[in-house]
Amino acid sequence: MMDRRCRLAALATAAVAGLHCVNLFHAGGLWRDEANSMALANLPTLKQVWSLLATDSFPGLFPLTMRLLGPMGWDLSDFYLRIFGFLVGISLLGALWWNARTLGIGSPLLSVSLLGSNLTIIHWGDSLRAYGLGSLLMLITIGLIWRLIGNMSPRRAAAAALAAVLSVQCLYQNTFLLAAICAAASAVCMRRKKKKELFAVLVIALIAAFSLLPYATIVARAQAWWMILKAPLPLRWIWARWCESLDDSTPWMHWVWGGWYGAGMLLALSAMRKPARAKLSGPQKDLCLFAVVALAAGTLGFLIFLKIASLPTANWYYIPLMVFAALCLDVIMALAPKGATTGITLLCCAILGLSFPAVWQGVHRRQTNIDTIAALLEREARPDDLIVVDPWACAVSFNRYYKGAAPWLAVPPLGDRTIHRYDLLKEKMAEPTAIKPVIDRMAKTLSSGNRLWMIGNAFLPASSEFPADLPPPPLPASGWSDWPYSDNWSRQIWHFIFSHAVRVEHLTPMVLAQPIYSLESLPLYVFSGWDPGAASVGRFDAPGAVEIVPRGSLNGELLH
Repeated sequence: MMDRRCRLAALATAAVAGLHCVNLFHAGGLWRDEANSMALANLPTLKQVWSLLATDSFPGLFPLTMRLLGPMGWDLSDFYLRIFGFLVGISLLGALWWNARTLGIGSPLLSVSLLGSNLTIIHWGDSLRAYGLGSLLMLITIGLIWRLIGNMSPRRAAAAALAAVLSVQCLYQNTFLLAAICAAASAVCMRRKKKKELFAVLVIALIAAFSLLPYATIVARAQAWWMILKAPLPLRWIWARWCESLDDSTPWMHWVWGGWYGAGMLLALSAMRKPARAKLSGPQKDLCLFAVVALAAGTLGFLIFLKIASLPTANWYYIPLMVFAALCLDVIMALAPKGATTGITLLCCAILGLSFPAVWQGVHRRQTNIDTIAALLEREARPDDLIVVDPWACAVSFNRYYKGAAPWLAVPPLGDRTIHRYDLLKEKMAEPTAIKPVIDRMAKTLSSGNRLWMIGNAFLPASSEFPADLPPPPLPASGWSDWPYSDNWSRQIWHFIFSHAVRVEHLTPMVLAQPIYSLESLPLYVFSGWDPGAASVGRFDAPGAVEIVPRGSLNGELLH
């Protein structure tokens, strides 16, 4: 049965590797967070990288890794950068196999089936963000610490310490997962009464923790502007986002994960409390203890991290916990009674088989269409035209790709468009007329007979009244959140356009027909003509009736 299980695990791994390969050839250009990573990493000096590190979500290892790719001779074009992400994803599969052998469970069938059936892991784990690399380093840390407590040596201790430091230097949340690993290893050491190994594990934990001390000032400084993103995160909200990350391609996967979580915890507790019935050997009991303590402590620690950070989470935030939990569950279920082994194997194959079609469809999606929009604008936009990107966050990816002659602005206009400058955004929130420069430029462009190119979702005016400026934060209902301001700026911009432009053309069908991830699937419009309308910006007559019709040409559609 073990040989059959290994063969099935190998087939499952090959299938999942194929999904990673398809994703490599279809992911396309870098979306805004990836463009931010590359722009930050390739600032002129390391001092500048360090000074702006607080604008990103990670410690310094990932930007440094990206920075070293160029000097190492790596082609920094989109496809070759995608190859780097692909290699991280394939290495993660390899780390699952290495851990399976190191921990003595033979093959990682359960973890491969759980992670391979999840589009979040493939699509976002292979992206140019730190989540995939951080998860890989955490898997390596697990195996090295287990080897250390099994047979301690200075070389093994040094290797485990290095992996632990690198893992927390890649992801802040790995600090909590590392604490769970060290707690699990400490529990095994105390069970075995191995004081030297216990001391070594505690020293590794302290070394990793102390390695993060240089970031204390960065994190403290970042609180001055991260406050515009923070929000209360009730447990039901976190649970909903966790389910979304599991259900990215298959809507019932959170039930599958919940079932494995429950079955794994019950099996481990039963094995530890009733060793005679479980018929586990001494090493197997230690392995079971290690896995169940790591799983429980890691899940709780990750939840604590989310509550401390208080940042609204997206699917990719949960990648480290998914990878960590999948390995722990794999270890626990490998210790199940022989009678249950066949059922577990069949369930793993069924999970991967049933979810495969949806994941296959998902890996054919592009990350963004902003690169193709930029290419179109380089061909079509004239030097006297104006390009406006709304919202401002998409300006980071547009800045990476657009090299044309026409000037462009973001909503609101920020002094730095290369990376996500939330500090500058917070300053704009305090300005009563933050987007007036954009409106003035749009008015000048249209009234001069030139074209206005708009990248972003259109807001059709709800009334003839121009949306009033919001007072400086904090607002009574939303506090320091940037969302009311971003929403209001967009409504002001589009109200102005629909009040004064004469013609519009929806050009998105000309950009790209391939499926695109919804996060950065942006429409493109071109406006022309000028109707003076109101006497001054800020008060308008009723906007003209608007119907935006996709045409795929530059002939235009009348607005008024």
